[in-house]
Amino acid sequence: MLRFTNTFNLYRAQLQDSDYWINLDIVSGITVPAQTFVAGGGRNVPIALTKEIVGSDFFYGLSSDGYGEIEKITFSEATVAKVYKRFKFNGDQVTLGTALADFELGETVQTTGNAANTGTIYALWADENFRYMDVVVTGGTFSLYDGITGGAAGTALAGGTNLVGSFTGLTNAGADSNRVQGSYTVAAIGGNGSGATFDVSVDDTGAANVVINSGGTGYGVSEVLTLQDVNMGNGGGSDITLTVDTLTNAGIQESTDRLQIIDLVNGAGFSTGYAFKGYTSTYEADTTNFIKNSGAVINNLGGKLTIDTER
Repeated sequence: MLRFTNTFNLYRAQLQDSDYWINLDIVSGITVPAQTFVAGGGRNVPIALTKEIVGSDFFYGLSSDGYGEIEKITFSEATVAKVYKRFKFNGDQVTLGTALADFELGETVQTTGNAANTGTIYALWADENFRYMDVVVTGGTFSLYDGITGGAAGTALAGGTNLVGSFTGLTNAGADSNRVQGSYTVAAIGGNGSGATFDVSVDDTGAANVVINSGGTGYGVSEVLTLQDVNMGNGGGSDITLTVDTLTNAGIQESTDRLQIIDLVNGAGFSTGYAFKGYTSTYEADTTNFIKNSGAVINNLGGKLTIDTER
């Protein structure tokens, strides 16, 4: 702009006075210094990116040293509706999803014996082998093999490791005229564990049938446990002994972190193996399992939605 202005002034002065140029200072031999923009003498002006990546943007790989132009952008987004944990239990330890269920939706639960660890049941589910409880944790930490106690019916689900899973070597359980007929729940003594109880049914001959009531905790294989006659009517019959054959664990068998998302845009981006990041928390994670549930609302009367999931 400065050069243009000076030249314009020169022409204007010349038009006003034809001898104007005679009084100008003559400067000759002017050279323009060389300018190097980048190493090697080449000029490389990067194309600035906008606030978002769009088609036709160019990108460069720092590791591969490759570059290219963006042709298509696939956008995946969703809103986190709930963060919860899914607990898995052995199928023979808890009843879920029936009128006789041990727990119910919306019930407050805690780890058995520790009121500091609390949560709210968000969903219940069962298959042929296991039972599942989705819990929104509101305080503390739930760990593997913890027991669960409900706040509504007060159902207490036992937890622990190294429970008596099965036994062998049952002795002195045959007919015994001094053993009192009846049904008993007997706490076992012996071994390195504690809390194992057995249901004992004694018939009119004094013969006893023994099954596990509670596996206790902390036992070892081959340990010998004793069921004392004093706890089976105390008629002077022989104590019954048995040997621990296998061990099991009770309570939470598996704990999985889960998210429920809504307002899904392009669910392909949340498929197994894809990574995702939270806008607010900035936490990142990989998708290990993605289940999409959908259905048609066929009735919304009475404050409830009836959904047909077959559509």
